[in-house]
Amino acid sequence: MDKIEYDQLYHDEEVIKYYDCSGQFYKTKDGKLAIGFFFIHKGISNNYSLKPERRITLSVCPIEDLMVDIPLYRSKNNFLVLANTGFPDYALTYRITINENTKSAKVIIESYPVLGGNLITKEEKKGLTVTCNC
Repeated sequence: MDKIEYDQLYHDEEVIKYYDCSGQFYKTKDGKLAIGFFFIHKGISNNYSLKPERRITLSVCPIEDLMVDIPLYRSKNNFLVLANTGFPDYALTYRITINENTKSAKVIIESYPVLGGNLITKEEKKGLTVTCNC
């Protein structure tokens, strides 16, 4: 993503911003599901290599199954997350789409960073879909 695109997204109030290691839960448009999306810049590696195996986590559950009282951000069922806002050259965007009928959510990378492309995982490239077991 170039600097112009980054600046436009950073100042767009509709775009959700994550600094480095961030995440939050979102309430679906109908208010029945909680969608959790979390991002870790350098990722988690189980094999001690430099390349992470996982950098994103997505979860879907009914609102009443949340065990703690946390702030839920009401969302559209299709929104953009700008990650790594503290490091513009490493910034990238994820598109999150929610299907209330199938009780599922999908996240996929939409724009790639100028630097750090080697950290992007297969999961980010092909997308991650999670369905609620409810």
